[in-house]
Amino acid sequence: MEAAYHYVKYAAIYLMFGLTMGISSIEKLTEAVPDWFAEQFAGTFVETFPGLSTSWLVAGVLEVLTAVLILVSVVRLEFMPGKERTWLRIGLSLAAFTFMLLGVGQRVSSQFDGAASLFFYFGATMATLLVVHRDEKAEAAEGHGTG
Repeated sequence: MEAAYHYVKYAAIYLMFGLTMGISSIEKLTEAVPDWFAEQFAGTFVETFPGLSTSWLVAGVLEVLTAVLILVSVVRLEFMPGKERTWLRIGLSLAAFTFMLLGVGQRVSSQFDGAASLFFYFGATMATLLVVHRDEKAEAAEGHGTG
């Protein structure tokens, strides 16, 4: 039963972060800056520096890079017990960084509900990182090794 718990937990982590970041990056990397984005940041420093197009593109690049790192982790079978989860930890760390930047953007544009949601996403990502770290330590202590 412990094995089922482990694999379901990691499937949820991989699917949640991989799909969330992967799907949200598609629009940003394939479409022009939408009107709602331009309206949201009109009159803020983001409109001037780094600029709306750059901000939109950077968000998309960070999201797709996070999804790629998560995919690399899957391909390397890091979800297997006893494996180091280096790529997963890097992907989750980048997800936290991305959520932080998106949250700052929401705050700058006075979108306080969105900023609060992104603060929660950031915190949930940090909690996921702690779970992954705890699992690695516990598996190493049990003698699963790393590799």
